[in-house]
Amino acid sequence: ACRPDENYLEIARIITDNDLEVKSEMQESFHDPQGYAARHIERLSEEYGMDEEELRDAAADHWWLMTDIFETHGYVCTRDWKDELQDFLHFLFQTKRAGSQGLSVNGLKTEFSESGSIPEWCRLLDEELSEKGIAVGNIDTDSDSYTVFFCTKAEMELLKKLASETGHTVTFAQGA
Repeated sequence: ACRPDENYLEIARIITDNDLEVKSEMQESFHDPQGYAARHIERLSEEYGMDEEELRDAAADHWWLMTDIFETHGYVCTRDWKDELQDFLHFLFQTKRAGSQGLSVNGLKTEFSESGSIPEWCRLLDEELSEKGIAVGNIDTDSDSYTVFFCTKAEMELLKKLASETGHTVTFAQGA
């Protein structure tokens, strides 16, 4: 049987390129989610607009915790569904994986429509980056935001499987 925490740590290994600091913070936070909420109360209440009790509940959810840790370490970026194209591209290309893969917003050849949507922009990015085997993934957080990151297509297949075993979804952002 699957142990969700092991799946989360494996998802972290893939998305963060085996960042041991992230892994350690996740393990610590899974053991003491209330401690995590308390240590980060100011940032979390500002970012998520939740009161202390709501934050304690959220921190008890390992999926939510994992995603927050990825974001604070710069591996994913969460963008509102009605994000502006320039902001979306700017923040996606600021993620650590974009840097380690040598991806730059200035290197893009694709023409994007300002009036498009995040899934549409990600489909265009996936097409342009396909020769490098890279795609944009999305971690489903049950909200109207997208939590996006770069990964390889092979990694995405494993991420989908690992997430699904925990009752969650990671998928290509173009289909989110």
